[in-house]
Amino acid sequence: MNVIRRILEYYFLQLCGYDGAILRKRILVDNKDSFISHKEDGSVDTTQFQMASAMLSYISANSIGINDGMNYVDDCIDVVQSRETFEMIFKFMSQEQHYKMMMGIK
Repeated sequence: MNVIRRILEYYFLQLCGYDGAILRKRILVDNKDSFISHKEDGSVDTTQFQMASAMLSYISANSIGINDGMNYVDDCIDVVQSRETFEMIFKFMSQEQHYKMMMGIK
C-alpha cells in the first residue's frame, strides 16, 4: 500500500495538481457504483470500494511507512484486487494511458 500511496500522491497531487478532496469525490462519490458489485444471492460486495477508499486515505498520510491499521490492514491485501482497484482509479480520472505506461501495457 505504501507504493500505491506514493504513486497516487505523486502523480495526481504533485504532477496533475488535484486537491485530495476533489480526487476522493471524483473517484469514490462520482463512481461509487462501479466499485460495488451485486452477487447472485442478492448480497452486495463493497470490498473494492473499501480498498479504493483506503488507497486514497493513505494519500498525504504519514509517509514513513507505519500503518496503524485504522484504514486498512496490509496483511489482508489481495494483489489482483489491489491492481484492479488501482487501475480503476486511473480510469475514473481519465488517466488510463499513464496506468498502461506504468504497467508496460501497449
